[in-house]
Amino acid sequence: MTLIAGTLNYSYPIILGDLLATSPSKKDDFKLPTFLEGVEKYLPDNIDYYPARLVQKTYIIKDNLVVAIAGSFIENRDFIKSIMTYYETKNCTEENIREFISQYDQNKFIDSAYLIFFYEKKEAGILMCPITIGNYWQSSDSNLFEKIYAIGSGSSDFIAESQRYSNIEGYGSINDYNRALSVNMILLAGLLAKESFTLETIKKYWGAGFELITFDAVKEKFYKLDEFTYIIWRGKLDLNSEGLQMSPYLVLSYKYFNDILIISSSTGDKYEGFGILPIYMEEKDVDKDNFPKEFKVYDKNICNTFILELSNGTVTTPSVLLNKTDDSIGSVFINFSTDKGLEIGISEEITKKLIQDLIKINKSSA
Repeated sequence: MTLIAGTLNYSYPIILGDLLATSPSKKDDFKLPTFLEGVEKYLPDNIDYYPARLVQKTYIIKDNLVVAIAGSFIENRDFIKSIMTYYETKNCTEENIREFISQYDQNKFIDSAYLIFFYEKKEAGILMCPITIGNYWQSSDSNLFEKIYAIGSGSSDFIAESQRYSNIEGYGSINDYNRALSVNMILLAGLLAKESFTLETIKKYWGAGFELITFDAVKEKFYKLDEFTYIIWRGKLDLNSEGLQMSPYLVLSYKYFNDILIISSSTGDKYEGFGILPIYMEEKDVDKDNFPKEFKVYDKNICNTFILELSNGTVTTPSVLLNKTDDSIGSVFINFSTDKGLEIGISEEITKKLIQDLIKINKSSA
């Protein structure tokens, strides 16, 4: 199964998809970016599907057309190949995308569903239009995300996670684009943190990381978010003494090489690289010469999630997205070298703000 979702974010739509493909057959020592030691031995014996491979589920077909896929691998592959072929020599318009959908044989996606985002420029501006294909869709209104569309075994959890957030005040400079990007990445970071500690998403047949497509309003085109890193921190906070102890637990760094997503993953003592292919590509067709030969981190955007045990017995997971060009609330330093390994540091400004916010929240809820 899967999770694909789209959020409208007041004219800054974001489309995301998980990376996990599953199978009824069990594989030995299947590694995930969030779980480097292999997951099978930690999964229940009575589940229907096991992790089988990693695959991309979001596709930019044209500058103004995005498709996210869920369900049957074969049906998904055929759909993506068909729509790519259809638009090889034509631009996407509202008329021809609806024509393509109406003419596509519905028997070819019995066990699948698709989320399509496209826009067409009108006199009044850009008309952004989401289209859902297939069954089992969920949707939800949100003050922060505006409108949420989700499908797959992770859809309920995704919507529930989104309801945790009512604002992102205090997370750096806020404009409409940063607002949309920040809250969506923070939401995903929270899901990744849960996965890395509990395998909760994997047990429900989705997860293993996420791709994220957003919209550039200046260039008027969709693009995949590239060269960014998730850092999941773990620690304890004494609400009385304000003593904070924490250290990085998991680092996931994303970079695209042509159409292939490379995730560099580290727990500090283990390092792994994962190549995630588009659904239409086979491993034998991949030229690996340009791939990094060692662990690599990218810091254009760094999304931090802090899993903190508080002295009152509760656990909280605040998050913050830091853009390399914006140091208004401090910074996180991250670097890797063969002689020193992985080096990560966090500024005093961020830790102070984290402590103050958590104390304020706990006092208001007491």
